[in-house]
Amino acid sequence: MALLQVAALHSGYGANEIIHGVDFHVEEGEIVTILGPNGSGKSTFIKTILGYLKATKGGVTYRGNNVTGHSPTQRISLGMGYIPQLFNIFRPLSVRANLEMGGFSLSKQAMRARIEEIFDLFPRLRERATQNAGSLSGGERQLLAMGRALMPLPRLLFLDEPSAGLSPKMADQAMGHIKSVGSKGTTIVIVEQNVRRALSISDRGYVFVTGQVEFEGPAQAILSDRRIREAYLGG
Repeated sequence: MALLQVAALHSGYGANEIIHGVDFHVEEGEIVTILGPNGSGKSTFIKTILGYLKATKGGVTYRGNNVTGHSPTQRISLGMGYIPQLFNIFRPLSVRANLEMGGFSLSKQAMRARIEEIFDLFPRLRERATQNAGSLSGGERQLLAMGRALMPLPRLLFLDEPSAGLSPKMADQAMGHIKSVGSKGTTIVIVEQNVRRALSISDRGYVFVTGQVEFEGPAQAILSDRRIREAYLGG
């Protein structure tokens, strides 16, 4: 059974339907990337999976449980995590305080231990532990957002445009960190505009076009298909 199974999902904003009957699945331990041109419904789709938008038809099954009617808080408590593109850290707070906010549901002892694990995973955050998050570089802020989301040990983590606004070097480093997190057992779904970077660390990919899945398959097969690249992914 897939860790996440989405069946014939429809959603949107009011009367404006954006997602039209999407089928989607993620297996335990995979990194899966959702690709597609601007306005294709990628972010709307993951917000529906997470419960921030209501599904108008279809369903979401997570770990064998139907969570279609669950709130975002309920889904997060079941092991889903989310890093939005914007507003993903608390800028006035220190790095350590941001991590504590991410682990608010843990006991004090478990929180301290988990922060040390995050610092071991991302040593740069240990170096910046007392620094205000707003003073970090773009790449460091992305690390902090990832660390904060990982505090409660999510089983499935969604990232929306993790390389947005980063320099090419920092974007490559961000993808490397995502791959490292995946190698330690977290299942990951990425929404990303940078096709090559995202697919290079992914097992599979979905190409969205106008709210529907146009292609789905192994990441390297999508990356090597010239017709898909030229038609939908910017060459």
